[in-house]
Amino acid sequence: MFSEKIFKAYDIRGEYGRDFDTHFAKKLGGVLVKHLNAKKLVVSRDMRPTSEALVQEVTAGAVSAGCDVIDLGTTSTPLFYFGVIDESADGGIMVTASHLGDEFNGFKITKKNAVGIGGEELLKDTKNLLEKDIKEASNKGKISSKNILEAYVELSIKLSEFKPGEISTAIKLTGDEMVLAEFRAVAKALKINVVESGEEIGFEFDTDGDRLMVFDSSGKKIRGDLIGGLLAGYYFEGKKVVYDLRYSRGVIEFMKSKNIEAIPSRIGHKLIKDLMRERNAEFCGEQSGHIFFKEAGSVEAPALAVLKILRVLKETGKGIDELADSVSTWSTIEEINFDFESREEIAKLLEKAKERYSDGSINEADGVRIEYPNWGFLLRPSNTEAKLRLIVDAREPGLLDEKKEELLELLK
Repeated sequence: MFSEKIFKAYDIRGEYGRDFDTHFAKKLGGVLVKHLNAKKLVVSRDMRPTSEALVQEVTAGAVSAGCDVIDLGTTSTPLFYFGVIDESADGGIMVTASHLGDEFNGFKITKKNAVGIGGEELLKDTKNLLEKDIKEASNKGKISSKNILEAYVELSIKLSEFKPGEISTAIKLTGDEMVLAEFRAVAKALKINVVESGEEIGFEFDTDGDRLMVFDSSGKKIRGDLIGGLLAGYYFEGKKVVYDLRYSRGVIEFMKSKNIEAIPSRIGHKLIKDLMRERNAEFCGEQSGHIFFKEAGSVEAPALAVLKILRVLKETGKGIDELADSVSTWSTIEEINFDFESREEIAKLLEKAKERYSDGSINEADGVRIEYPNWGFLLRPSNTEAKLRLIVDAREPGLLDEKKEELLELLK
């Protein structure tokens, strides 16, 4: 039993027991084996109550189709991706619904090298398999369990080039306990000073660990594009770097001043990772906190991002707030969300914005981004909901306030 609406742009997710059941999970395991002609798959799960039963069914379906399965247990999303790459698997399935409540669950799916397969893409390519029984293989696969945390820690440290005791910065960590446990293993190995208060910098991981938020010593959040620009300028001068269309023009100007080939991307972690691989780019720090490094497989690597940020602090002797201020002098508002009854309403507003600002430079790669010499804005529909998101950017704070009010009036 399943509803086709669970097949989203980037993954599969829905309300467990209503939108899909355990039989679907078992079918999914077998379908992925057939689709990828897989001999070895990696599986893992998050901590929600229904995830263990679902991963057992996914595993049963894959094994019945003749595929060996390596069960990583409970992991963050980045650790799951690392497992697919490190085990040289043909693909993987993680049972998770990310930030959604416990009544929901779902599946993140990858092929070889942790290259993501979106739910919509999978449904299109495998609908005929999902609607019929998967024939059991004469030789069933084998199941093994493996803890890969130590290997993940070792790689993160190796790529950071830190030695134990070199990091003196006091850091604060917040997030889901399972995700924090993974980074604490890195912190313990490097003897990093993790504190509950009095921190010089704070790091917050989201529920499944694939987004990283950074805070200064006063608890103020540093925008994702500023972190992306900082890391790009410090580590990848003269190289190819992907940025998402929410970036402030000030950050883009900063990257170009470092002779970086700045490549714009539509918004969404799968789209960014695909573009990074296509263009052989070194890095992307997405506005929403997904941070990717080519050297880590072009997937989210938040542990490595933390260590690279700490190296910048150590080698410059500056605080994260001062460093962020050096990346962009433009003023920018964080994303504002507007709810609508239908996508038709959103489409009309986008046309209205294009007509009102038709004398600007218009980019429709992802929503509508319109730029003038001293200011600009992005209006972007959500990929999954009837929402419209607004970002406004300007060289001067006064102009930012003026244009923000102008656009809010337009969107009424």
